[in-house]
Amino acid sequence: FYTSFPAYQGCIVALHYNPASLAFLKKPELALMTKRGAAEDQFSSFTFGAHVRSPKIPQLAGNTAASFHYYSAGEIELIDDQGNVSTVNSQRDMAFIASYGRSIYDRLGLVLNLKYLRSTLLESFTASSFGTDIGALLDLRLVSMGLSFQNIGTSLKYGNAAEPIPFTIRGGLSRRFLVYEEHRVISALDFVKKKCENLKYSTGVEYIFQDRIFARFGYRINGTT
Repeated sequence: FYTSFPAYQGCIVALHYNPASLAFLKKPELALMTKRGAAEDQFSSFTFGAHVRSPKIPQLAGNTAASFHYYSAGEIELIDDQGNVSTVNSQRDMAFIASYGRSIYDRLGLVLNLKYLRSTLLESFTASSFGTDIGALLDLRLVSMGLSFQNIGTSLKYGNAAEPIPFTIRGGLSRRFLVYEEHRVISALDFVKKKCENLKYSTGVEYIFQDRIFARFGYRINGTT
């Protein structure tokens, strides 16, 4: 899948890489995804975004979105001191996200995410956290530049143990090309810096035909594809 999204605009999927992509959404969009890994882990997500108008307060008109994410790490067997065997889910995470943003002069997009995270370990230890993402995206017609700050919030606390959510900075640059009539190509390059991790780079290319057929390729320059 396309790995370079911070400077990508008008696509609901890009919301989770740079919230500011929501500001350029032209029509309602719904994104559904589910995938299962080799270790029986599972990830599912639901995201819907649309434009809202406020006749009484035109200044509040903008784009909003709501999303839900679910992750299950799969089941494992536990053996207690008496030798009894039980099967439990090793980890279950959920995230609820509400987003609002708008574009200024159709050039600068600004968006804010508010999110609630809940995590359960071994069906016994539960923690929750509140967080915020902020993003900006500048559209210069053929070139776009984006920057986002993610996971600004409280730590997950399992009893007396606290686990901070990873503060992340994402930035990117994209370039659009009109190849021939209804054929378009978008190339992008981005970076990701998570707290306590090395800086990572990704690049990607997307081919679009008549806004109906999409082909995407992405590559992490200093990581895996």
